[in-house]
Amino acid sequence: MEDTNIILDKFGENENFTYFGVFDGYDGEVASRRAASQLHLAVLFSLSELNTEVQFLKERYVYDEINHLEKYSNSEEPNFKNEILADLKDLTEEEINQKKIHHSFTYAYRQMDKLLSRGKDETSKVRWSGATACACIIEHKRNNNEGWIHISNCGNYI
Repeated sequence: MEDTNIILDKFGENENFTYFGVFDGYDGEVASRRAASQLHLAVLFSLSELNTEVQFLKERYVYDEINHLEKYSNSEEPNFKNEILADLKDLTEEEINQKKIHHSFTYAYRQMDKLLSRGKDETSKVRWSGATACACIIEHKRNNNEGWIHISNCGNYI
């Protein structure tokens, strides 16, 4: 099978967040396995940069590939943090938190596309493998039994 999944309770050291990811691979397993091992790290990195209630423990993720792509980039990219913060004007605190998670998924999928386009470890006979992704963060407010399910999906990588 080329499909993978991941479940992370207490995502980003926050007991109110759980991360789920399901990756449907095709033409090989490299893309789906790499997405399962790396996508959540880009989401976590982005969320921590936006000062939300999660922590990206750099010492724990020193070997992650997805958050070190700048060393492979030849072009200047816009600063994702400035781009996101500009989109948060005139919103309620709840709307701001939702937008930060939305933008973090967008950032993560962009980074995942860059990572997979490098073709590292590919063995597929039809160029490269690919994957469709569905990931979500369940945010449960334990003190008042409310919460959100933040769902993201991305069609075929590569």
